[in-house]
Amino acid sequence: MSLNNDSVWATCPSDILVLVFKKLDIESVISCRGVNTFWCNVAEYCFEHFNIWPAVIQHTIGEAAFTEKSLLGWRDKVLSAEKWLDVSKVSVSLRHRYNFERAIQNICVYRDNLIVTTDTAATYFDINNFEVIKTLQFEPLNQYFFELEDNWELARINRTRFGCGTGYRKAHEEYMRRRRSPEELETDTVPNAKPCDAVNRYGKYDFLKSISREGVTCVLEHGHATLFGYINGEIEIYLNKNLIDSEVPELKFNLQTYIDDISDENPNLKIRALDIYYDNTRHHLFVTTCYHVFELLLCF
Repeated sequence: MSLNNDSVWATCPSDILVLVFKKLDIESVISCRGVNTFWCNVAEYCFEHFNIWPAVIQHTIGEAAFTEKSLLGWRDKVLSAEKWLDVSKVSVSLRHRYNFERAIQNICVYRDNLIVTTDTAATYFDINNFEVIKTLQFEPLNQYFFELEDNWELARINRTRFGCGTGYRKAHEEYMRRRRSPEELETDTVPNAKPCDAVNRYGKYDFLKSISREGVTCVLEHGHATLFGYINGEIEIYLNKNLIDSEVPELKFNLQTYIDDISDENPNLKIRALDIYYDNTRHHLFVTTCYHVFELLLCF
């Protein structure tokens, strides 16, 4: 959709456009971004003024978890996500390598922090300068855990209302076969009460498609793209819209290309986790192996 310069709408005052956009549904306003630069600016003003950027992301991308991996404003987050539509043109380079003595279990990027978890601690790094912010040792936390006994007993309870904000949910008792005596459960069962609306039968069916990728060890969904990590150190990036219909990735590279200086002659390249941080200029891809976290720069 576009307008020629002779159209009255092409030069419509911005305050009139704002009034028109207020009458439209959000999907229509999103479509108006593509008319011309002027309409795009007015639409984005509405998103900012009426604080509906989160709803815009839900309608255009769907997956919104990536917005927690940056300090950028909402508009810049959307523009950053749209860059992934051209991921096939990206250039990759190594920025930094984090080394650990113990095996890494997982990583997580939150705002401008990289959180690395091992079996003994969780370490927080400042992504901008690689410095350790804090380390949480798991050993002192063990005193707050307790072991459950093998044998459990369950007795009838009366109808109960559980507070949940301004509303409530009802939990109804379940009648056991031996109603006058406690019920002994197996060691692998846990007693729980279900809200009454959770046991209703639904008539809606969701059909899912599955894809097969041999050697995949981890998967990361990030905005418009999905990243696959493999046991041999390969990383593939697909656009979500092409993921089912095409087995050819938009971008493919191997971690080995960027770690030639590693001391181990036969490094374990199995990729355990992937995550992404992004700023105004670049995207930072964190690739986790057994004892290292590699920070790769993706320049669009």
